[in-house]
Amino acid sequence: MASHESEPPVVVATSSSMEEVSAIANADNGGNPAPPVVAETHATAPAAAPTPTPTAAVSLSNESRKVVVHNVEKYLRPKHLKKLLDSWLADARSSPDATLQSIKVDKTKSPNGKEWMHVWVEEDGMVDPFLRLVNDTERKTKYGKVMYAKRHNETNNTGGGGKGTKRGRGGSNDDDKDGGNTKRNRTEQDDRGDGNKDDEGEPKTEDDVRDKLTPYWRMPYSDQLVRKKMELIKKSAQKIIKGVKQRFRTLEKEARQHRRDRPPEVYEWCRSKRGVNIQDVRPTPQTIGYRNKSEFTFGYRSVPSASDKEGEAPTRVPSVGFLPFGWKSDVALPHGLQNMPTEMCGIADMFNDFLRDSPLPPYQSGIHRGVWRTVTIRSSARTGQVMIIVVHAAPEGAAGARECGSDSYGRDVFEKEKERLLSMLTKDCIPMPDRNLPELSKAADEEDKANDDTAATAVKTEDEEKSATVPFKVTSIFFQEYNGLSHPTPNDPVQHVYGKKFILENLGKNTFQVSPGAFFQVTTVGAEVLYDEVADRVREVSENPADTLLLDVCCGTGTIGLHCMKEGVAGRVLGVDISEPAIEDAKANAVRNGYGDEGITRFVASRAELVLAEELQKPDVRGKPIVAVVDPAREGLHADVVRALRCNPQIRRLVYVSCNPTGSLTNDAASLCQLPTKKYKGLPFKPMLAQPVDMFPLTSHCELVVTFDRMTEEEYAALTAPAPSTGSEKKKSDAADSKAADQEETFVKEESKSEAKSEPESEGAAVNEAATLTEEVPVKKEGEDNDVKMESVEETKTEDV
Repeated sequence: MASHESEPPVVVATSSSMEEVSAIANADNGGNPAPPVVAETHATAPAAAPTPTPTAAVSLSNESRKVVVHNVEKYLRPKHLKKLLDSWLADARSSPDATLQSIKVDKTKSPNGKEWMHVWVEEDGMVDPFLRLVNDTERKTKYGKVMYAKRHNETNNTGGGGKGTKRGRGGSNDDDKDGGNTKRNRTEQDDRGDGNKDDEGEPKTEDDVRDKLTPYWRMPYSDQLVRKKMELIKKSAQKIIKGVKQRFRTLEKEARQHRRDRPPEVYEWCRSKRGVNIQDVRPTPQTIGYRNKSEFTFGYRSVPSASDKEGEAPTRVPSVGFLPFGWKSDVALPHGLQNMPTEMCGIADMFNDFLRDSPLPPYQSGIHRGVWRTVTIRSSARTGQVMIIVVHAAPEGAAGARECGSDSYGRDVFEKEKERLLSMLTKDCIPMPDRNLPELSKAADEEDKANDDTAATAVKTEDEEKSATVPFKVTSIFFQEYNGLSHPTPNDPVQHVYGKKFILENLGKNTFQVSPGAFFQVTTVGAEVLYDEVADRVREVSENPADTLLLDVCCGTGTIGLHCMKEGVAGRVLGVDISEPAIEDAKANAVRNGYGDEGITRFVASRAELVLAEELQKPDVRGKPIVAVVDPAREGLHADVVRALRCNPQIRRLVYVSCNPTGSLTNDAASLCQLPTKKYKGLPFKPMLAQPVDMFPLTSHCELVVTFDRMTEEEYAALTAPAPSTGSEKKKSDAADSKAADQEETFVKEESKSEAKSEPESEGAAVNEAATLTEEVPVKKEGEDNDVKMESVEETKTEDV
């Protein structure tokens, strides 16, 4: 039987002890509210602890419910794993111990080549009974090894000498007895907000933050564009070709397995070096402060101590900003990032001033406690309007609130703080703080530098010159209460508390309204370059744009469709998007820009795969040339959308605007271009042009506009037509044909000889059989065709001589 180790430390928490620790933390923090704290842990003696009873409380983290079973078979299949666990649970149900009878398994993870497996029970209180179930009975594998179980954290933290454990890199874990960096201690430190591994060592500098969030900030802009093009060639174009070739190999394998006709050879464009032709990246006119949307996270950051004593730990203060090094790290202010506009840095300062005196702490995603979660800011440099959406947890307690009530702050306190925040945000214009930003690198040679300066001057528009003097003011404020563990969706309700319900943005020749849940490109100037590229591709389809229907999939607020309408490259627009707020904005934007007639523009709020097939079969759409423009999220297109696009032959061209060209685009392109199958019917598409557009200077991200044209019937017929074999295959085919011809000739000669020796009455039947084999016309009437039969026999005899 496996040896047992001492019971793990037991957390002892009382309301009085937590209040005392909280008071000490507040005192050390200058009187400011400290992050939520928990009581210290006290290790029990090695003596056996009383058997805990299962409780109804379910932990938010499944690590506390995780058990590791050692010495299992390495390649235990799922069905055998289930059978093994069922036998254990059957033993538990037959036991007189009530705690064993209550064990329920939540999920498992098979060994997959290792000698251990993971088991999660449904509740924390079931862990110890499960350990006793496995360890108190000698359970052997078919190889004779005795299986035993341990808690997951015991397996990770045991220093050495224990059965089934590994010695850590630093040798023995003797220091853990004194509160070392064990997983248990790290968890307790995280609860107090001061146990972040990213905080250890030297603090992060502004250059560290820039290297993480804007990794290309040290490069000249021309070098950034070259780097992005090379990345797209390697990670997008080549992956698309590889994906299409893989689809051909799959079809060929299925044809061999089911003895079907072999599929045609792979497309010619897949065999060429530049099958997917990546063009030079189109630059954006604005490389500094270009973002019109940012999402800040509430958290804590370290500031120097007020006493400024050497060796004194920095003070942790609540703040808003980014989390470049994970949710356990300090919040980084946006002031040092060149892509952030100054007005957003001013709003961050306003929130930091508010948090300094707020009794409500920031939300901590690791333990799911606190109130303030995130703040999303949308701004328009051309209209001066600013929208703010504040996401918070319930003031009565977030998802991880403790039962003692220490994480409940009261609805009255929250309402007072909300009023104070509204007053601070709307009192005056947004302050514009001074920022000490490093200068961006310039091109090495003077020619590149001159070109950069000329381009920067040429793209200075009248709207941008006006926006330089427009003061920014908060015009819309929303609050959103969310107690989930992740993030709210665009369709989750928001509470409008101040100003208008949208902001206005000028893009191209149109004016768009943007609501809280709607999608809008994060750089307005770059979006104009992107949409001009799309309009150019749509314009090439028809000489009469009035007959062209633009199918805008994932349309958002209708920006692409309305931009193409204003440019005169399409006569009608049908937009589809899953976000209801975005569709409402799209309808309002159509009216605002003079396209309110539903006969001209129509927007539908639904999943594209659910309405696309139905919309394309309507009488007013049927028979007209259709250009589809898809601008999906990072996850790409749904398979049903791809099927609907392929099945409609009216769609001559597909313009794919991808924000994830190295990921989802490669899979979608393979589905669009593969040969017809039962799943993907219709003629395939082929890539004609791939145009990158730089929307995010200083970062590695880039938008890619890929133009797909549908293959014509003639092209597909030529592709599937049987081609003459070449090389070794042709030699094998010629040899087989020659062998068959020799065998046939020998057979005819032998039959002819037998015909000459046979009697006249049997002569007709023999010649008839030979004629069938040599594809001659058989004799039907013996009297009429006797001359023909004799003639054939004489010819055969002559050949034999």
